[in-house]
Amino acid sequence: MIRAAFFPLVLTLVLAALTAWHAQACLQQVLGIEHEIAISDISIINDTDEDLYIYNGQTHIALTRLGGATSIPCEIGRRIYRSNGKIKGSLLFTVQDYMCGKPIKISAYL
Repeated sequence: MIRAAFFPLVLTLVLAALTAWHAQACLQQVLGIEHEIAISDISIINDTDEDLYIYNGQTHIALTRLGGATSIPCEIGRRIYRSNGKIKGSLLFTVQDYMCGKPIKISAYL
């Protein structure tokens, strides 16, 4: 009896997983989202002479002048914005594959 119930259960779980994966892929395609997750992080460094805030898509981060830094996962397509600490501002850059594992200096995008 247990063997008879086991196969349909496994089949149902496999089909549910495939359906969820397909639904996510379709949604990303419809919305134009192409986030790929890489193994490395990106270091964002404030090399300017002013204190700055950035918004990484999840939170506002303070970067002190002349060396304030943060690391974020290298998700290709993630957008990094300027911020005032509470409100997202203008787009600084979009994460590209060549940025992964490298320090990014804010001054290059201001």
